[in-house]
Amino acid sequence: MIYKILHRTTYRYRYPVSVGNHVACLKPRSLLHYQVARSELRIQPAPATCAERVDYFGNLLCFFTVQEPHKELVVEARSEVAIEGSPASWPQQTLPWEEVARLLPADHSRAGLEAYQFRASGYGPSLLPMRSSRLRPTARCRRRSSI
Repeated sequence: MIYKILHRTTYRYRYPVSVGNHVACLKPRSLLHYQVARSELRIQPAPATCAERVDYFGNLLCFFTVQEPHKELVVEARSEVAIEGSPASWPQQTLPWEEVARLLPADHSRAGLEAYQFRASGYGPSLLPMRSSRLRPTARCRRRSSI
């Protein structure tokens, strides 16, 4: 089975932006049960520079710079992914998140090490005990936008 994936993000700015440095992580990576047949990134306005590299976890990162004044930036990823075998029945083949978070520190298998990135980056309930730690924020944090 082949999946066609389209992801589009549009940024609109109140005032023209003269230069923008960006990183996109929008291209899927091939794994044992699926292969990326095609993947491309379309960026408007066209970037002056664009470089790709693979991060520690195997994700493809695209670093690009737009060096012309623009009030809108559109980043579009188009991919085709071939799934081998029948589609997985996810709920029957995976453990609940809480169980995975409990088992993860002791799991040194390839799959366990790949999953560890999500625990370390703050996703899921595995980091909830940090709320009661002795570290307290010194000020309220809020999302700020430079747009």
